[in-house]
Amino acid sequence: TPFRDTPYNHHPPHLHALHNGLSAVFGQSPALLKSVGYVSGLLTVPALAYMARRLGLRPLTAAVATALVAVTPFFWLYARLGLGMLPLALMTGTVLHLAATANPSKRLVIVTSAAAFFAVTSSWQGLILGAVLGLWLLSKRRIDQPTIVVGITMSAAALIVVAWTLTGPGIGDLAAHAGARWSFPWTLGEFLDRQWFFADALLPDGYRWLMIAALPVGLAHRATRFVVWVFVLLVVGFMFGPSDNAWIHDYWNLYGFLAVVPAVGITLDVVCGGTRDGGRGTEGRAWWYAVVVAAMLVLAIAWSSEIERDLFHDRYFEMPARAGALLESHEPAPGQETGWYLHPIPHVTWMAYHWDLEPVEVTPDALTGVPDGDLVLVRTDRLPQWLSPALVDAAVAADGRYALVPAGALDAFMLDEEG
Repeated sequence: TPFRDTPYNHHPPHLHALHNGLSAVFGQSPALLKSVGYVSGLLTVPALAYMARRLGLRPLTAAVATALVAVTPFFWLYARLGLGMLPLALMTGTVLHLAATANPSKRLVIVTSAAAFFAVTSSWQGLILGAVLGLWLLSKRRIDQPTIVVGITMSAAALIVVAWTLTGPGIGDLAAHAGARWSFPWTLGEFLDRQWFFADALLPDGYRWLMIAALPVGLAHRATRFVVWVFVLLVVGFMFGPSDNAWIHDYWNLYGFLAVVPAVGITLDVVCGGTRDGGRGTEGRAWWYAVVVAAMLVLAIAWSSEIERDLFHDRYFEMPARAGALLESHEPAPGQETGWYLHPIPHVTWMAYHWDLEPVEVTPDALTGVPDGDLVLVRTDRLPQWLSPALVDAAVAADGRYALVPAGALDAFMLDEEG
């Protein structure tokens, strides 16, 4: 991983390989790493439209459904995060194309295989989706050369992911990391309230109701049924599965747009005059089609104007960046050899870049091995339950919600019982 010696092996390796490859060529810099996410986010827009077209949606409805996603705060905040939805949309679109082509060209097989390799090695969602799409492709084409090539590629990508996650810290660290994610200290009602809070904050009011109306159509219509069900179940599985996913991070719900785009698109196609051949569009009533598409575009513009850009910029861009500003403006303690930080805000990239120290999380058990004078990065509004809130008074430097405290203060403010 750029800026640090120890690789982060808890996720598939494609993003790490991309970051390291670019850093080897152009040199290490935060701007370079950010550019990967921004380019990926921009490319996600045509990738979503391509996926919708492969489902047989009409060009304008596919474009409008994608545009309605792209104007939401959810998209322009989180589509830039890592590789985002791009690998999943590309793999889905190319597999759909291959499945529907009786005599696919060598180029299409190569492109589908490359997209599948890209997605499977990019995220856990991509690994699971690859297995589902691979089996679905087999059911559609049976055992033929294109299916075999794509299947071998997906299997090779899965083996690379397994090999990657078992290297570095090792199987014990991976097991401990996974085990920590299956504790649920909340009720179902609390969880659902939290998800609605995320949706309320990051989606325009009208968009939520459009999603609620369109998803049943997408789940029922033969053209989109398979894809929408797959993505709905994938998102729900990751929301209700690992405990620190959708409870802590609202960006996990971003992948729901992969179901929303085809659902909204097929709903518009149905409203505009019906479809045939599994969703491949008819012309319908041209005037009605034009009216509906124009109305959706007006809604997209209206919803875009609802966004409180300054508020979202401060909350999601400016405030988190304060950690980097703090570390850039304040040196580590004299003789400090490790970049210590507290969960749940492991800004390992910031620490490795600004301090050129290997980041290590401080836990109650490991606290005895931390020199008292070393500085520890903490987030003052989200201290671990084993520390007293009074710890913030011991900070030697602070910027926004982040502070640096001496390690000795952690011991002084440790609570007798966690929580």
